[in-house]
Amino acid sequence: MQIFVINLKLRTDRKEHMEKELTSKNIDYKIVEAINGWDLNKKDYKFSCYMSSGEMGCYLSHFKSIEQITDEFGIILEDDIAIESLDFYEDIKKLKENLPKDWDICFLGSTPLYNSKYKDKIGDVIKINNFCDKVNGKQFGGNYMIKKSTLDKIQKSPLKAPIDIAFYAWGLNQYIANPPLVRHLPRMKSNTQRPV
Repeated sequence: MQIFVINLKLRTDRKEHMEKELTSKNIDYKIVEAINGWDLNKKDYKFSCYMSSGEMGCYLSHFKSIEQITDEFGIILEDDIAIESLDFYEDIKKLKENLPKDWDICFLGSTPLYNSKYKDKIGDVIKINNFCDKVNGKQFGGNYMIKKSTLDKIQKSPLKAPIDIAFYAWGLNQYIANPPLVRHLPRMKSNTQRPV
């Protein structure tokens, strides 16, 4: 099982957090050095909506990670999460076995599932079984399981929207693990809206 953790080189605090979090749960992973959007020239990229420099770097970093998947599917994690699952590998196995065959992406944790402030922004959620829900709308969260073949359905350019919303814009079959397997930690300050 391939697990990629996106980390901005300057954010050693986040890297240390994830090393501790994943090692304590015996999860093997590979760090993918994030692209610092604040160092890029926006003129070199095409956009179909406004994105901050940080969101642009995040978008490209997710592509960089997805492109490294060589198995049937891979897991992409951002570096500001806690693992909720007590047996991550087993829970991923059960989740995959219970996903409908048409799945393209399955979010492992979704902000609206544990923060009611965002509940009205997620779109229609349909319960599929005791492992996942189908979401027909925008998603909020950058931690997911994705099929390698899904790369053929998405675009590196033009940059459509922040990556989690872009997945919806591409018309992917989106699902959410429910109960969530990971949880976003708001205390880990983001660099999508301001430089390091």
